[in-house]
Amino acid sequence: MSISKNGRLVVVVGPSGAGKDSILKAAQKHFQTNPRVEFVRRVITRECDPASEIHDSVSEPVFFEKQTAGDFAVWWQANGLHYGLPVSVKQGCDAGQLMVANGSRAAIPDIRDKFPGQLVVVHITATTEILSQRLENRSREAAADIAKRLQRNQTIEPLTGCDVLTIDNSGERILAIQHFIALLDSLH
Repeated sequence: MSISKNGRLVVVVGPSGAGKDSILKAAQKHFQTNPRVEFVRRVITRECDPASEIHDSVSEPVFFEKQTAGDFAVWWQANGLHYGLPVSVKQGCDAGQLMVANGSRAAIPDIRDKFPGQLVVVHITATTEILSQRLENRSREAAADIAKRLQRNQTIEPLTGCDVLTIDNSGERILAIQHFIALLDSLH
């Protein structure tokens, strides 16, 4: 992949339990004084849980109003919820910013279409055993729901393309964080 000093959108994706939120929070703290790196706040049709991800919560009707008004650069649906990245993401990329967002593997084709030549996809992975342990430790879902998530993860097509980088977060989280921060450093 060629590294450019032009604006980029870095979309972080991966299965639940892979550690995306922890990696994003650590990177956001690392780059908090860098004006060229901006972490995008998503709009989601669920209540905000500051322990995992800070986002703008809206109802479905408000989400659809925002979508119709052109407030989103890209949007998708996953796990019964609606997600949107604000139009400011495109504006930031066009102005030379490095925009970093939490995304969805299923939305990557649409994001590629809307950000040609500007997209870097960072796929955070972990072994099935690690994902299972982390999901159980979160205590947010019943065992049957965790099993469904793990099974769904096995059915998702692997991400491919010259814009995809994979970080395995099965081991020490600090190693994955350092890898992600080094990647962002190379892009800005």
